[in-house]
Amino acid sequence: MIGAIAGGACLTLLLRSALPRTHAQAVAFLAAASILALAIMPQAGRALLLHGYGWLIFTIPLAIHVLWGAARGAAQVKGTALPLRGRIERMLAEIVPAPLARLAAAELTMLSYAFRWTGQPEVPPAAIGFSYHRLVAPMMWAFLCLAIIEICIVHVLLYAWKPAVAWIVFVVSDIGFLYLLGLIGSLRHLPVLLFADHLQVRTGILFDFVVPLTAITACSVTFGVAPARRGTLKASLLAGPNVILEVAPPLPSPKPFGKGGPVTRIALALDDPIAFVEAVRSRMPT
Repeated sequence: MIGAIAGGACLTLLLRSALPRTHAQAVAFLAAASILALAIMPQAGRALLLHGYGWLIFTIPLAIHVLWGAARGAAQVKGTALPLRGRIERMLAEIVPAPLARLAAAELTMLSYAFRWTGQPEVPPAAIGFSYHRLVAPMMWAFLCLAIIEICIVHVLLYAWKPAVAWIVFVVSDIGFLYLLGLIGSLRHLPVLLFADHLQVRTGILFDFVVPLTAITACSVTFGVAPARRGTLKASLLAGPNVILEVAPPLPSPKPFGKGGPVTRIALALDDPIAFVEAVRSRMPT
């Protein structure tokens, strides 16, 4: 047991490449060492721990780290105007590494939107919100209904062929169904936000990036399908865009890994495009 703890501590030091400097870091270090110790411990030793009280040596540092981190995170987000995803990410960042906290926050936020159909949109006091769910959501619901029909048909056909494969596909399909349901729910809660000096473009949980008002060179209403061209970011999902933003200099692509190249044009589909264009133009620098 002592050797396993020492080995876990050494591996934790190698992964951190630095000694803990604060009390919170020390507790996190002990928790990580306990997890690694259980991972590298022989199976016989692990089984012995489960039948005695030795498991307390490993679980106490982990419990202290989780509870203390949750308390610190709750104190940080208390009274703030952060959106749901930001609050979850900040709380989890006190317990797990920041990249893992961002990933977990995105997953938990999506699942929460799948079951949240009430409440007000997430609009800070200093911003004006412009909705788009009334225009986009009906097409997403139609797509969801078609997906449900496809899931049922494929499941029945696969079950007649191989029941084991059918259940695997069924579980994967259900996960995709929850993700799509969460995306539809997020459309209502995450409108486009206009601040005094910037525009926060949001398309549910898919896009969330900032466009400075000083970078907007033109904002206009478009009717019909906007012509596609290089550098255009279509943030309107299945709906045809009704607002076009021209930006210069080009903005980094908000897509994962910068896919798509720099953005010089943003296409949006809003419920009230005329009010949005007037509000943006009134705040654009002369």
